[in-house]
Amino acid sequence: MANALIRAFQFLVYSNLYLGLVLGGFSFHGFGSCTEYRIEYSLLIASSSIAVYTFHALFGLRYIQEEIRSDRHKWLNKNRSVLWATTAFLGLLSLLQLTSIPNIIPLLLPALGLTAFYVLPIFGKRLRDLNYAKVFLVSAVVCYLCRFIPQYINGQTSWDLFFLFELLLCFAFLFLLTMPFDLRDQNIERRLKTKTHINKTDSKQAFKFVFVGLGVCILGLLLLSRSHPETFSWRLFEIAALVFAFLAIFVPERNQKPLFYPLFFEGPLLLMGLFSIYLSI
Repeated sequence: MANALIRAFQFLVYSNLYLGLVLGGFSFHGFGSCTEYRIEYSLLIASSSIAVYTFHALFGLRYIQEEIRSDRHKWLNKNRSVLWATTAFLGLLSLLQLTSIPNIIPLLLPALGLTAFYVLPIFGKRLRDLNYAKVFLVSAVVCYLCRFIPQYINGQTSWDLFFLFELLLCFAFLFLLTMPFDLRDQNIERRLKTKTHINKTDSKQAFKFVFVGLGVCILGLLLLSRSHPETFSWRLFEIAALVFAFLAIFVPERNQKPLFYPLFFEGPLLLMGLFSIYLSI
C-alpha cells in the first residue's frame, strides 16, 4: 500500500500534475474571501503551469548530461512523446480559458515574458541559468500570479502598507520554500556552472536560514492577523501550512529523498489552497 502511494505521488510530481494542483490551489487561496473569477483563474493557472513546467523540463533535458540525470529526468525522457502532446493540449486549453477572463490578459504579459526568457535561450542564455536568479524569479512570478493578480481582480490593491507588507511576506515565504530545490538540483547547477545560494554554503547552513526565515514569516502572519482580525482564520491556515514546512527541516538529511522536497516545500502552498476551498464551501 505504501509503495503504491509513493508511486502515485511520484507520477504526480514527475508529470507536473502535482505542481499544477499546488499553484492552482495557491492562486485560489490568493483571492481570499472574494469569489469573482476565482475558479476560472485558478483553473487557468493550474493548466498553464503544467504546460509551461513540462515544456521547460522537456526542453531543459538537452542541457543535462545523461550521467547526472535524476530518476525524474529519465522518466521525462522515456515518456516525452506523451508529455509533448499533453503540453500542447494544455497550452491550447489555457488559451481557451483566457476567453472567459479576457480583462486579465494585459496583467499576464509581464509573467509570460519572464517565463519565456526563463525557459528559452532567447538571447543565448536562459534566465534560469543566470547566477542566483532562479529562486528570485520563481518566487516573484508565483507571488505576482497567485497573490497580486487575484487581489487586483477583486479591487483589493489599495497599495497601503498592509497590502505591501502582505506581498513582501508572500514573496519571502515563497523564496524560502523554493531555496531547498537548489539543494536538490545542486549537481546539475554545478555542471551548468550556475551559482546558487545553496552552492555558496552547505546544506545545514541553508536549512538554518530557511528555518529562521520561516519563523519570521510566521510571526509576520500573526502580526497581519492581529491588525486585521477579520482575516484571522485565513492567516491561521497560512501559519499551519508554513509550520508544516518549518517542521520538515528537522527531518534527517539521509531521509531527504527527491520526493521530500515537493511534499514538504510545495505541499504548504497546496494546503493553503485546500484550506481556502474548505472555507468557501
